[in-house]
Amino acid sequence: MNSLNDHFGDDASINDAAKKEIEAFLVTYAAETSREEASIKFIRSIGKENPPVKITDIPYWKEKHRPIHQVIYQRSSVKSKINCVACHKLAESGSFEDNDIRIPKN
Repeated sequence: MNSLNDHFGDDASINDAAKKEIEAFLVTYAAETSREEASIKFIRSIGKENPPVKITDIPYWKEKHRPIHQVIYQRSSVKSKINCVACHKLAESGSFEDNDIRIPKN
């Protein structure tokens, strides 16, 4: 949040009020405080030193998404590896259960 002017190559700068609101959300819903199975597995897969900055660099994420062919991420309904809600329909409520995954056809 302190370097939004260069957020993975984009300028994502926002005003101070929005920054505080997003920071509060991130702290409240951080994997470290969650009891969701996926959150616990994410945290366990991260080393103590040099934790990944991107979710797609987390070992557990890589393991779970390894079987997904790269062409899936290029579909118009998915567009990117970070568009979680494209396949995880309950992602916005914090649920990433395997039974709720629906990979779009296009």
